Amino acid sequence: TWNSWGTTRTNSDGAFLITKQKDGGKRQFKIEVLFKSGRLKVYPENNSVISGFLDTLTGWNPITSFLDNLLESVLENTSRLTFDVKWIEVHNDKDADIERSSGSHRINTMTFKSGARQELGNIIPQRHAQIWFLYHRIFELFDDFGTDVAFDAGKTLAIKYSHSNPQIDDTVETPYANPQTNTIMVIENARGSFYSLETLIHELMHLWAYQHSRGELGLAWQLSVHGTTHGRQEEPWVSAHEGFAQWAFFKTYQKLFGKTATGQASKNTLHGWHVLPFSRSFLNRKGMTNQNRRAGRPNDHNRWDLRRCTHY
Repeated sequence: TWNSWGTTRTNSDGAFLITKQKDGGKRQFKIEVLFKSGRLKVYPENNSVISGFLDTLTGWNPITSFLDNLLESVLENTSRLTFDVKWIEVHNDKDADIERSSGSHRINTMTFKSGARQELGNIIPQRHAQIWFLYHRIFELFDDFGTDVAFDAGKTLAIKYSHSNPQIDDTVETPYANPQTNTIMVIENARGSFYSLETLIHELMHLWAYQHSRGELGLAWQLSVHGTTHGRQEEPWVSAHEGFAQWAFFKTYQKLFGKTATGQASKNTLHGWHVLPFSRSFLNRKGMTNQNRRAGRPNDHNRWDLRRCTHY
């Protein structure tokens, strides 16, 4: 039985301090962390009752069903109940058979890495820590650009890793950013993992764009009708959103790491990075053989408008 000594927040370096006055007897400490702040929540895989119910709605997934007012209402009212943050154990004196006398105690640095004790050594918590660090670095970067460019500090963003909806075919399920709940879903299913630096930043840039534009629910409509917002698109504003998110990924990467993304595929992603813009010869090889669509043939994908092409 463990008695809580309270909750505190780490500073920018990850350090924290908790003080408790007791009877001076020997103690054992257990420490847990929660990836939750006023700006970000990191959700683990979750099998809650509500989550299971929503997943069993045939053909429904959170980004594509805005046409149904009932489901939209369900999403609005359960989005923060469907998933929940999780306490992660990072230190336990009991495991090392340590007993501590009264006084001050310094716990060594606890780092999420392979081979570490408790949850520090598990891959999902490690990646949650990476997400936490990366996203707060990006928040700070955009804050430095000024209030007009910064992420809305009044809106708590969320990301769920890993996520997979059993009602959606693995071959078509992809990561997405939900404009209504400010939540990013990073897919991991039988096809593979979409966890990558590109995916994390690209989807976060979608949330940034949703905060600084209007009509973003139109992307949900396009996704529900066509099954994707990537590749060749009929609507130029779809390409604009996707193209912006990918361009912003490259520029943010450059600002954070002082170098340009090289276009090399990561071993943990299903696709590589593509440096934009594409050449006409590249687009022609993808089946876009004319600059303009032929009149009267709006669905002729072989005659797509090269000016309306988003990234692959």
